[in-house]
Amino acid sequence: REARTIDYTRKQGLVHEEFLLPADAPKWVRAMIGDRSVAGASEAFWNKVEAFEKRSDAQLARDLTIALPLELTHEQNIALVRDFVEKHILAKGMVADWVYHDNPGNPHIHLMTTLRPLTEEGFGS
Repeated sequence: REARTIDYTRKQGLVHEEFLLPADAPKWVRAMIGDRSVAGASEAFWNKVEAFEKRSDAQLARDLTIALPLELTHEQNIALVRDFVEKHILAKGMVADWVYHDNPGNPHIHLMTTLRPLTEEGFGS
């Protein structure tokens, strides 16, 4: 954990971004996210995750980079990612925070997901 701010405003090739909650997400997280932008929702949520974890060596999230098929359109790749996220992350009660980059010859997503499911009290075990 580091007390630093990272500026991604110069990052090129951003096509799409989403911050997704499970369908049965608790009221506290829905209220916290509210009408925030994706970046605002992401910042608020991950700060909450960090505050929840007490151990200095706690793992806060799973961070993945996943290549996408060159042959698919942006819309098809977005649908592919949404389907994957729904079946493998949201269905387990966890959050998915992802961005889609389309660098020439290298369409890919950066996906962060919680390691704990959401509960009415905060986060599960």
